[in-house]
Amino acid sequence: MPRGRKPSTSRELPPPLPPERRTVGQAVAEAVRLYGARFAKALPLGLVVATANQLTVGRGRPAVTLVLLLAAPAFTLAFAYATRLTLEVRTPPRSWLVALVVGTLAFVPAALLFPWFALASVLWLALVGLSVPAAVVEGSGLMASFRRGVELARAGYLHAAGAFVTFAVLFALTRTALALVLRSQADNTVRTAIFLGAESEERSEMPTYLMLTTLTEKGVQTLHANPARLREVNRDVEEMGAKVLHQWAALGAYDFVNVIEAPDDVTVAKVSLALGARGSAKLESLPLISVDELLATLS
Repeated sequence: MPRGRKPSTSRELPPPLPPERRTVGQAVAEAVRLYGARFAKALPLGLVVATANQLTVGRGRPAVTLVLLLAAPAFTLAFAYATRLTLEVRTPPRSWLVALVVGTLAFVPAALLFPWFALASVLWLALVGLSVPAAVVEGSGLMASFRRGVELARAGYLHAAGAFVTFAVLFALTRTALALVLRSQADNTVRTAIFLGAESEERSEMPTYLMLTTLTEKGVQTLHANPARLREVNRDVEEMGAKVLHQWAALGAYDFVNVIEAPDDVTVAKVSLALGARGSAKLESLPLISVDELLATLS
């Protein structure tokens, strides 16, 4: 006689701990779960951070400070939107305006501190940042929201500071991991270019070269304003006696990977100097040797 299946039983999860007793790890897990459950609505939050990050990559501290100052209203609105998304509260226009003003004022010192003292910036936000949720949830005025935010932070400052620091470290680790992935993809692009360049050299009597291009700030602005300029540069290369055989846009250490052919090293040097003198790109040129030619030389 077949044995009956034991009915599965599920235990209810314990109720969440009150905010003052939650660990930082629980706060991070709850945030990840919340954004995962409302991914489409939470997506604009990431876009704000990603845009600011792209604008500050490779720039000096004064430029980073300027970008953060200009982005202060956007960060504030993102924080207010996250509060509304989490707590599902109705927010009248007046509360949005109060949150925008108090949050921007609170973020300005953090923007000034961050490029030089990131930890001090995070600790400052832990002290005054809760004024934005206070304005959104309680609908209080400007000064009342600021005082309420400081009051909430002082009630559990170590907990608030630990959460802010943890999210900052998590963001830095995620960005580093993505950068490593993109750099590895750039290396794969270079390997592909070398392979195709070697094949092109077998079909051509002229030597083949790998030209790696990194755009300067001027070059990025020029390409953004006039994308057709890229084809014009390729024609300029041909007028100097070389020819672009293959060309890719790359992610990572280089912006473009090019395989060109030229009669000699002098022509490639002339092309590199002429393009580099325009101030829009930095170039690195490498001569390519086919595997068959290398083996023939070794034997």
